[in-house]
Amino acid sequence: MKKTVLTSLITVFFLLWIVGFGSSIFASKCLSDNTNPRSKLTSCNVASATTLARFVFNDETEFVAIELERGISLIENQRMKDGTYAIRKILEKYGLAGRGGRNAETRSLNPVEVVIFRRVKLLDPSSDVFSVFAHEIR
Repeated sequence: MKKTVLTSLITVFFLLWIVGFGSSIFASKCLSDNTNPRSKLTSCNVASATTLARFVFNDETEFVAIELERGISLIENQRMKDGTYAIRKILEKYGLAGRGGRNAETRSLNPVEVVIFRRVKLLDPSSDVFSVFAHEIR
């Protein structure tokens, strides 16, 4: 009986470790700027589906960064409708959709907002992705 329980615990541990390790590899590829758009989208999709950050560690900032890159990658891969939906979902979840930057100067940003605005700052203002952000935040 003890041996069966121990074997089960070891198996569960290794399964979680493999999923976590694989997810972190895909997440780093997703968050990297050196990846071609199609490969980046694949990495972001896998990382989003397998990340343990939102379930085990309750790390919303990592999950938001992955989801944000996933939305950006969808738009960069000419999937505008899906990308816009993904970005809108993030902005709505964190109360940024339709806010138009109100009260940005009078209060400090929470960690999730910092992740989002830091990424938006890196976008080319003439890009489709920037237009989506501008439209959704206004």
